[in-house]
Amino acid sequence: MWVTPAAPRPGATLRVRYRVAGPLASEPRLALRARLHTRRGEAYAHRTELVRLAILERHSGGLYEAAVRLPDSVVYASFAVEDLPGERVDSRGRQFWDVLVYGPNGRPLLDAYEQRENAFMERDWMEAYRTARRAATDYPDSLEAWLILAFYEGIALGSQAADSLRPAHRARFLTLESKLTNPARSGVPSPELTGAVMWYARSVAQDRVPFWRERLLATGPRTPWGVQERVVDLMHRTRSDSIAALGALEDLWREVGAAHPSLPSTGFRTALHVQDSTAAIARWGERILAARPEDSLDVAAAFARVAALRVRGMDWLRRSLASLGARRDAVRPLYRTAAEQLRADSASARVTLRILGDALLAAGDTAAARDTLELAATGGWDPALFRHVAALQRMRGDSGRAAALAAMVAVDPQSPAALIDSLRLTYAATDSEDAWDRRLRTAREAMRARTLAEAQGSDAVDLSTRSLPVEDTTGAPVLLRFRGSDSTTVVVFWSRHCGPALEALPQVVRLAPVLRAHGIRLVTFVEEEASADFRQFLATQGAAMPVYHDVRREASRAFAQSGTPYYYVVDPSGRVRFPYTTLEALLRQALALAGRQ
Repeated sequence: MWVTPAAPRPGATLRVRYRVAGPLASEPRLALRARLHTRRGEAYAHRTELVRLAILERHSGGLYEAAVRLPDSVVYASFAVEDLPGERVDSRGRQFWDVLVYGPNGRPLLDAYEQRENAFMERDWMEAYRTARRAATDYPDSLEAWLILAFYEGIALGSQAADSLRPAHRARFLTLESKLTNPARSGVPSPELTGAVMWYARSVAQDRVPFWRERLLATGPRTPWGVQERVVDLMHRTRSDSIAALGALEDLWREVGAAHPSLPSTGFRTALHVQDSTAAIARWGERILAARPEDSLDVAAAFARVAALRVRGMDWLRRSLASLGARRDAVRPLYRTAAEQLRADSASARVTLRILGDALLAAGDTAAARDTLELAATGGWDPALFRHVAALQRMRGDSGRAAALAAMVAVDPQSPAALIDSLRLTYAATDSEDAWDRRLRTAREAMRARTLAEAQGSDAVDLSTRSLPVEDTTGAPVLLRFRGSDSTTVVVFWSRHCGPALEALPQVVRLAPVLRAHGIRLVTFVEEEASADFRQFLATQGAAMPVYHDVRREASRAFAQSGTPYYYVVDPSGRVRFPYTTLEALLRQALALAGRQ
């Protein structure tokens, strides 16, 4: 794709030319879809506008063209091309094509750089880092640019590289601080600038944080920076008294309102932990919905568990189901086909149906609850839900449907032997042993089909051309590849310094020999350096599994992740078919891809 002019100004008209070989080349017209970012776009590209920007008309030589005008407010845009029904998508390998809007100085706007960084968050951390580096180069006097660059250096380059760059950042910070603390040279810094300086200090000069934090709280207590710090202080001060915390949060809300999203979210979480706080839950829930409508399902689910709020929660859940039943191109990612979005929405609908069904059950409407939960159980794979619905169907007298659902629980590879035996005793007695065995065979087929239906398709991340330079536990270099072997691979990112990852580690250790017995490869990554201390830790955990040290974060960047624990399943061709999955689903998904169910 070629987009001209190469350095568009706000509101510019773009000429887009696109040439493709392959299935799309036979189409007389193609759709140009875009994600449009304004100056106020959020991190992770939340709430940015997805639109069909133009229709590309085919000309001689297989060239498609269109002219489009960018809205004046747009500072950055990314593009993909698809056929008109949205059945086939060219997303340039999920990298897209993009345009940064330029300012009168002949450089991309600083806001354009920031929005490009937001767009690449959790998709390509290295590209986000490169963008931040360009921004700092083009705007060397911008504190915000250097603050963001320090953030991306830590995520994209790893702790070793970030540590080596910190002295230069510290020297820059101290020079800036010297200027800002001399009013004769720069005047008194604004509260917003003070907050940014404090956060920069947290990255590169920890010893200077208390000074700037105190100044921020004195000069900008109502700014977003200040409110965030006050919420932290408030919760620390009242950590043993939720009632006092809730009262203090309410006082803070009356003073500052929705100055920072941490306030309504903290208020809502606190209200949920206080007895007889129905009114507070309602107030804070409404405040969250006003500030972050994308959190509506969490709020609705919480409302549905509170008797006095249940009707409102169920109304929200029903409205959500109605929206999920329609085609939603406005939220469909650029790399995803319409059918893939429909599958994603169906998965969301099943979660919503389960929450609604449980709410109906709590409200005493057993018949409606049973029907709703039955709908939730018709797709996806959720053994706990199957068992729940089986019990309801058995109470109803539908022993056949109850047995079919119980068989689905029994074939799940995570179901313990005692549960499987209990289910057999209960349902084989109703059915006969032969009928139960037939149900088990049918359940295994359903499990594999439903599992593979959840797998990423054309939108799967492709690692087939990637070679990851990591180290083994002795510190020796290893070059890992995910294509070339005939095995499905389970990937785990963990850390012995992360509470949730450490809690899950025994289950990962127990999973290792099971995967090995099925010919499935297990690869685990940690970010820390190889050491005798780490090897001793593995020995104490009985961790007889492959562990690689991702000290340069090559693996983290390949999987577009920045924390622990995270789990993935990669097929033999090197495509990440189950990204960001759960520990409970790993074995089932790996077995389905390997054809071992």
